[in-house]
Amino acid sequence: MGIRCGDLPVSTAIVFPNNDAFNRSFNRLTPATMVTVNDIVVQAAVEQGLENGKKLRVDTTVVETDILSPAGDKISNADLIVTRS
Repeated sequence: MGIRCGDLPVSTAIVFPNNDAFNRSFNRLTPATMVTVNDIVVQAAVEQGLENGKKLRVDTTVVETDILSPAGDKISNADLIVTRS
């Protein structure tokens, strides 16, 4: 069952990161780090039998979509639904 963020006590209120948090963090990754991440993902895929690891094609196609920012005027933090696990 969902609850509204506005219904949460202040001590458990959710703090949302700035809109550019992911981009700023991603830009700090070095090429060497990305190679390491790729190697780990490919190794996991090989171990799980999803790939043989000999030849792998990666598609980085970008698809435009409309996404409302939490800071946008159409929604507010109080309107976001939080589910309990």
